[in-house]
Amino acid sequence: MKVTLYRESGGMGDVLCVGAVARQLAHEGAEVHVFAPDDFLDLYEHLDGVSAASGLGRLKKIAPIRRRPNSPPYRASYLAPVWQTQADKRIDLYCPARLYEQMTEGPLRFGRPQIFCMAAGAQAFDHARPNWVIRDYERAAAQRVIEPLPDRPTIAYAPRATTRERTYPPEYSHMLVSALVRRYNVVYL
Repeated sequence: MKVTLYRESGGMGDVLCVGAVARQLAHEGAEVHVFAPDDFLDLYEHLDGVSAASGLGRLKKIAPIRRRPNSPPYRASYLAPVWQTQADKRIDLYCPARLYEQMTEGPLRFGRPQIFCMAAGAQAFDHARPNWVIRDYERAAAQRVIEPLPDRPTIAYAPRATTRERTYPPEYSHMLVSALVRRYNVVYL
């Protein structure tokens, strides 16, 4: 079965959640094609379960005309490639976690990867997780960065996000990294 997943917004967290869906659906026998902003295509190509990744345009161009939660997907012209591609099933991954989190009172029962998998109709979702595929040349480049560091665990830290509300304030970021460097090597992304 050919499945198309589309997500026209997001950041690294969304990429990883879509990755959990792609991996689970591929495990269930699907061939998964992801459509996403051009800004994230390389990231999607690193995910186990993604057989193809195609762009919808740059996020800067999409953001001002992006559809809203209640508008139908066919109204967004940048989604035309999704509808022009042969697929047995098209799955819209527009904000499933946000909607679940808004509608749920009390503690959340599911994490975001599981919520994305449920929204996609995956048969199993309890242990859904993405699997990041690291290319040999990337592994070698990372080794060159890590090799001169002291012999202890290394953490990659990305203090900025695609949205302001998910970007750590500088004072918090400084506090967090100051605590981390006591036990870990910290590499900024």
